[in-house]
Amino acid sequence: MALYPKSAWAFADVQRVGHRPYAAYLLSGVMAAGAAFMISLLFRYLFEDAGNLLVALSEPGRFDKAFITTLERWPWLLMTALNTDCDRLCCGQLGDASGIGYAAVAHLRITRAGACFAMFQWIVVQLLAQVTTFGPRWFEEELRLVVTAAVIGACVG
Repeated sequence: MALYPKSAWAFADVQRVGHRPYAAYLLSGVMAAGAAFMISLLFRYLFEDAGNLLVALSEPGRFDKAFITTLERWPWLLMTALNTDCDRLCCGQLGDASGIGYAAVAHLRITRAGACFAMFQWIVVQLLAQVTTFGPRWFEEELRLVVTAAVIGACVG
């Protein structure tokens, strides 16, 4: 979702418009969150409870339950949108005219993407804490999620 607008619409390509297309970045994030919502809803509907496709289709109220649960976990959709935007902002054409070498640019991308993913994960965890109850080992889980997000961000960068 981060790359589709650039290939489909001229206004989303920095080379064509001559500046960073922030509206396209926002559109990419919204598209990614929408796709994540649909995929999450589908998987939650089909696989969260025991059974198969026929059981899922025949069980009354299963779709409503899956839909409500997916809506209740909206911070994960926000994370999807923010990470997509981070991918476009942090990993896009970084300082071509800055005069620094390729290695320095690569390290800067890795650092920025890792920091952004970690920050977004921390925000999502704080939002989830407002809408979900967590067990006594929550701090350890929170730390694991943030570190994992930083590593994934660094790999993306």
